Amino acid sequence: MIVRPTIGIETQGTSVRSMGEVAAAADAGGIDAAWAPELYSRSATITIAEFAQRTTRCRVGTAIAYGVGRSPLILAAEARDLDEISDGRFVLGLGNGTRRMIADWHGQDPDAPAVRMEELVPLVRRLWCLHEGPIAHDGRFYRLHIAPDGRPAAAAA
Repeated sequence: MIVRPTIGIETQGTSVRSMGEVAAAADAGGIDAAWAPELYSRSATITIAEFAQRTTRCRVGTAIAYGVGRSPLILAAEARDLDEISDGRFVLGLGNGTRRMIADWHGQDPDAPAVRMEELVPLVRRLWCLHEGPIAHDGRFYRLHIAPDGRPAAAAA
């Protein structure tokens, strides 16, 4: 059996619209995925919203979105919305950046970035599926108590 390799592009453009044009051309040309980076001057999630509107078949994803710069709740809400507007083609790529980025750009404690990510990823997955039930989480980096209706998890019980 011959397996066709997956081919994707990662855009770096001067504007969200120009990156959307590249993603649209890649989609029309048969590229499998279009990825948007995030830096101090560009939001990956906003760019992916543009990609979702400009493409019809390729996967669209963040390469990467800063996990340290958003709350788990906002990450999950953005991911759910991006998955909806892309008709299920969205892939959430998360990262923290360097210790300097964590401290100087996001104003967060740069200690234990891997441990932070180990706590964040399962929490975002649970929040993405919040409709399945309440979440009560008290971790090292994140504290979150919420039920599917938005009430605190303890009040929903």
